[in-house]
Amino acid sequence: MDREQAEAAVPALEARSLTKRYGGFRAVREVSFSIRPGELLGVVGPNGAGKSTIVRMLTGLTEPTAGSVLFRGQPIASDLGDYKRNLGYVPETPDLYGFLTGWERGECSRRRSAIGGPARRPADCGLFTGSGAAPGI
Repeated sequence: MDREQAEAAVPALEARSLTKRYGGFRAVREVSFSIRPGELLGVVGPNGAGKSTIVRMLTGLTEPTAGSVLFRGQPIASDLGDYKRNLGYVPETPDLYGFLTGWERGECSRRRSAIGGPARRPADCGLFTGSGAAPGI
């Protein structure tokens, strides 16, 4: 197995049994998935389904009550700073940039966050939530 095949075998991002409780309320229950390089994941559901909580756990903004998030096979908690330097996140505020397409919003966020490298098309970006994956992306 060459290096490229080995890297493709390890998910770029993986959620393992993510669970989040707020007191007695379970906001997210044992969510698991993996995203390999070049794949795209959509997180959809009604209000209150836990989409934003899942994204907050994936970005390291909220710690899961149980389960883990892995980046390139390593738990993000082992080096959260390094993980965040490799992450682009567009928060759930579509009204703020309502005149931009999804692609333009992502590019604007990438530039503001000083994420290096060439601009990437949405298929390379990895994650959209709710109505963020709208026509025009």
